[in-house]
Amino acid sequence: MIRAGRLRHRVRIERVVETTNAVGGVSRSWRSIAVRWAGIEPISAREFMKHDQVNSTVTHRIMLRGGGLEISAKDRIVFGRRVFGILSIINRDERDKVLEIMATEDVDP
Repeated sequence: MIRAGRLRHRVRIERVVETTNAVGGVSRSWRSIAVRWAGIEPISAREFMKHDQVNSTVTHRIMLRGGGLEISAKDRIVFGRRVFGILSIINRDERDKVLEIMATEDVDP
C-alpha cells in the first residue's frame, strides 16, 4: 500500500486518439482517460547534443494507485506543463493497487 501523503501531485493520464478528416487524412490528438494523485520522484538525468543544442532527458519514478486503471506504454502522464513518456509499468504485488511507472521527461531549452 502507498501512503496518501506521498501522492501529492495531481496528474492526468492521456491516450492518443486518431481521427479521420473529410479528405481522408489522419490527425492525432491526446485525450484524458484518468486523473489521479501520484508521487513523482526523479531518479536520473542526462544531457546530450541534438541539432547543435543541449537537450536533457530526466528519468522519473511515478507511483499511483491502480484501481482498475488500464494504462500502457503508448499513453503519457501530464503534470502541469510537464509531459512524461511511459517506459514501463510495474503492477506492485500483482494486486492492481499500486502502479510504479518508469517515465522520461524530455526537457528542451
